[in-house]
Amino acid sequence: MKRYVGMTLIGVASISALAACGNGDAVVKVGSENIYKEDVYKELVNRYGKDYLLGEIEYKLFIQNAKVTDNEVQEKVKVLEKENNVKTLKELAKQLGVSEEEATKRARSLAAQEKILIKEAKLTKEDIQRAFEERKYKMMVDYMVVDSKQQAQKIVNLVRNKKARDLETASHKVIETYYLNYKWNVELSEGLLDENVLSGTMGLEEGQVSDVIEKDGQYYIYQVKSRNTVELKDEKLEIVRELALEKGIDTNTILEKLKKKDKVEYKDEDIESLMK
Repeated sequence: MKRYVGMTLIGVASISALAACGNGDAVVKVGSENIYKEDVYKELVNRYGKDYLLGEIEYKLFIQNAKVTDNEVQEKVKVLEKENNVKTLKELAKQLGVSEEEATKRARSLAAQEKILIKEAKLTKEDIQRAFEERKYKMMVDYMVVDSKQQAQKIVNLVRNKKARDLETASHKVIETYYLNYKWNVELSEGLLDENVLSGTMGLEEGQVSDVIEKDGQYYIYQVKSRNTVELKDEKLEIVRELALEKGIDTNTILEKLKKKDKVEYKDEDIESLMK
């Protein structure tokens, strides 16, 4: 999937670059033979044009209907940097495989989406803050679900007595056939956990495992990897999306509404055919 996305971005960039060339221009010469812009352009449009145009149409609709400030765009750039574990716009662009201009454009689109969702769903600052309070305390965990309480307790004891370095190693020692579910490196919002899990993991430090937690006839074990407090700006868009969705509103429904408001017209027959 990552490779496909990368190829799509390359195709989109190529379409933009070739569009600037004049008709009949040679873009590559191989010995005495030329490869012409028109031929390459048609191939790229056929391969990537629809995705490219859909993205551009959506972007134009969002930014025309939500005026965002440079500060709001920069705030979303910082959020993207943090999500991608980089510290600068240059590093972000490299990580995403796009230009710095394209990375900033993405940030502008996200800022616009956020504003429009808030407006359409009639969300207040209080609504957003209330939802944030439930998820601002987060932890990264490994956890597994075991059918047998006895086996679950053995796994806990092995880790606590340092006879196994983690849940995975301990489970290999206890359960020969894996009748269990497990997830590694999961981020959980403590405020959204049910009472049993929250109380069972509260106060645990990095590397420590919970007691066996019974839930719905199965037995859960959590190993905490880290805890942290997130900032509203990093969670705001996701919170807004979830609150809006509860009211039956998402970006797709908004886009359909905006397309009716700001008429989308295709000025080229080939492009119109491609977009059908």
